[in-house]
Amino acid sequence: MMTHFFTEFIDAVAKTLGLNYPTHSTEKASKDTNKDLPSDDPTKPNEYDYLPKINNIRERLHAGSSLPPNILSNHIDILEHVCSALISKEIILQESICDTYIIYIKNALIPLICADILIFKEQANEESIYYHLDRILRTDNVVTQDGEQRVFRKRSAYKYMLDYIGNCFSPDMGASRSAGLRVADNFIHELLIYLDELPKKNKGNQTSRSLNRIINACTERLSPDDLIKYSFIINSIFSAYTAVIILQDINNKTGMFDHFLNTYIQLAHGTNHLLNHLNNALECALRFDYNAFNEEDEILSATLECPPLLLVKEKQIERIDNIINCITPLFGEQLTYTGKKESSLVKLKEQLGYLSQMVTPPPPFYFYRLIIDNNGRLSFKHNLSTPPDSTSSIVFDINIFSAIAELANDKNNRYQNYFYQYKPLLELLDSIQKELPDQALNIINQLHKVNLSLFGFNKYALAVLAIGLMYNQRRSTIKNISLLPQVNHTINHQGNILIPAYLSCHLGSWLSEDIYIKHSIIFGINEYSQYNTFLARALYCYNFTIARHTTSRGLLTGTLDNNFLNVNFKDLNYRSPLISHDILERLDSICGKILNGLDKVSIDDSDPVSFANFLVRNKIVTRAELKDNLIHCVTGSSLAVCLLDYVSIVMLFTVPGDEVRNFIKLGEKNNIVKSLFMAYRASLPSHTRK
Repeated sequence: MMTHFFTEFIDAVAKTLGLNYPTHSTEKASKDTNKDLPSDDPTKPNEYDYLPKINNIRERLHAGSSLPPNILSNHIDILEHVCSALISKEIILQESICDTYIIYIKNALIPLICADILIFKEQANEESIYYHLDRILRTDNVVTQDGEQRVFRKRSAYKYMLDYIGNCFSPDMGASRSAGLRVADNFIHELLIYLDELPKKNKGNQTSRSLNRIINACTERLSPDDLIKYSFIINSIFSAYTAVIILQDINNKTGMFDHFLNTYIQLAHGTNHLLNHLNNALECALRFDYNAFNEEDEILSATLECPPLLLVKEKQIERIDNIINCITPLFGEQLTYTGKKESSLVKLKEQLGYLSQMVTPPPPFYFYRLIIDNNGRLSFKHNLSTPPDSTSSIVFDINIFSAIAELANDKNNRYQNYFYQYKPLLELLDSIQKELPDQALNIINQLHKVNLSLFGFNKYALAVLAIGLMYNQRRSTIKNISLLPQVNHTINHQGNILIPAYLSCHLGSWLSEDIYIKHSIIFGINEYSQYNTFLARALYCYNFTIARHTTSRGLLTGTLDNNFLNVNFKDLNYRSPLISHDILERLDSICGKILNGLDKVSIDDSDPVSFANFLVRNKIVTRAELKDNLIHCVTGSSLAVCLLDYVSIVMLFTVPGDEVRNFIKLGEKNNIVKSLFMAYRASLPSHTRK
């Protein structure tokens, strides 16, 4: 799932490349629900599926590249994960909250773009945009003074393009540029006219959209023979011009082209060791094959009883973390205040690190198993091969965070605004630990008065606790997508946490991938998919957080440094009144009715509608029970759709002590699930069935 930050980044890249069509997200859907609903026309592409746009961007950027397949296939995915991890990374800043966006662009985004160019210009020919980005950035006088700023010099780019086109169409070796341009005019006349406007200030900025249209007009006039003969040349000129427009947009959108150029030159010449480390870490992450696993992975997988690819996913997270660790030093040492009340910088950073671990999901599910006991209730079964450090977790203690609390309350230091944003989280965790829900909800209701940073873990932690407390204390007041602001914060600020989910066991048999992603509430691609998925993940994280921090003190053990107490996962307090139990209660009850009535009906796979009608006609279930949303305020959570993903739904929405035996038992009956789902689809409007 893409964060809204990365969605906006992808939209900006697509626009710069002239591939401009919208990618929708839950955030955009909230602004105009009717506008963003899918079209009734089944022939139109799914506008909530960003993969076609990603593929078009990848195809355009990778043209002319001979880099290994892993680097090319991992490119956008790695950048997305870096973006996600970076947004959730806490970096101490003395600037005001509103200035942080500019600081992150300067110290993170620009170095990443420069490293990306340096890596992808390798093994690139003249059809590659990266080839020309590198050459233009190494050109003399590529910046010029404009008032107080040094900006991209379009006149230099104009000269580069004229020289390049002249050389491409030069009639023979040693011919002048003007001779080549005269030849070029016969083939790309419209492009040369457009190029002539590039350095003129009164003409404004040029766009790839216009460039694409002009290139198409030029190629349409060529004969088939000329099209073959000049294909490489025209593609190369197209890429060179696109590179110019990219640099123009970087200049306009960042206002830091001089810094961008200096960063790239340092990186290209290897004169900055911090940038060198970043480049190496990014290339390492790009080169790794995340679709394969070695013998060591297989052995560990067998020991831990988990799919090997989950272990490989952890390797990806490890490589992403390496990239982030290379980026953070580029921000410099921000915290220098040493007032009398303050602890050391090391202690503050340590406390922030611990605070970031207070609201997290359980470890990956292969460290333990959820099993059904004889009473149909969930319970934990631990994997005996689990590493010792993965069987327990630290428990909140407000006294440990004294340095953060002191800075948050001290109005005489310039970091007070930054640390004040953590005060609600500390108070909220303290209220939860004391099991004071009204006090906790009151803190959440006052959050609008606090300026929260655009970056870091804070928004994620607060949003998870808000969602969980609402489901626990005020479930009946939650309406359709009413928790959208909080869900958006979890999407944007969760970082690269690993919450695996199982694909439907019916996928690949009678259930096609296209139909599955159209309907699944966990893996679907539609206007509600991100909302549903991240709501489920938030509840999963919330329940674990409550169980962890409300465990009886008598069950806790000391850590090695004696600062924190630990709770073993077998002792987690899932009996706390703040746990959100029984979210699947109605779903499980309806499944029980169907299971009890199966001996009264024969199942004909060829007539699923008759099967569903029989269930209703014989009052085994009602029509509403087959069509209603059965998970509170999870749109699309009808019985048949939930049965597709029963394993993942149980994992995300339930806790030990919940009764879900009927739901699991019915989900395991392949023919029943198929008949119910086919009948459900038949009941939908015809244009939505495809």
